[in-house]
Amino acid sequence: MPRWGLTLVLAAALASGAAHGFERGPYPERGYAGVGVVNDVLGAQLELANPVGSIWVMVGYHLDVPGSASFERGRQTGFVGGFRLFSGGGGLESSWYAGGVIGTLEVDTRREDGDRKAYQRLGFGGTLGYQFISGRLRTHIGLGAAYLEPYTADDDTRVRRDYIPLFETGLSLSF
Repeated sequence: MPRWGLTLVLAAALASGAAHGFERGPYPERGYAGVGVVNDVLGAQLELANPVGSIWVMVGYHLDVPGSASFERGRQTGFVGGFRLFSGGGGLESSWYAGGVIGTLEVDTRREDGDRKAYQRLGFGGTLGYQFISGRLRTHIGLGAAYLEPYTADDDTRVRRDYIPLFETGLSLSF
């Protein structure tokens, strides 16, 4: 049997075993919609959660904070997404979580030729946090760190600031 054939057989066996493991009972899911903040991005957040984990996405604007050039160049649109893994299968109740995020985590500003320029920075990172659920209301808060992509400014300066702290919070209702 060719090597790729053996790989396919092993993948099929693992997939059938994994699928069999999920047949034990109902696997409830819950959707959430609300507002969230990740660093300086404020926006609408959607999340799909189950007892084990969740995936979420947020689209919004970078706020007018020190280091943001949106007050001079118009609001910078941003997005952030990620996943959360809940402790002890408590995704639909108050619990601790570990998560990952990716998106436009910062707007870096530089003064070039007398003008202030804004550079949106993509990045990825991880957080540890806690979610509190009461009926249909859910709030969460998390702290972590992220790695930002380097960029080249208009004046050919290579800018590297590798790591930044991450702060995330949100308030949402289940649907």
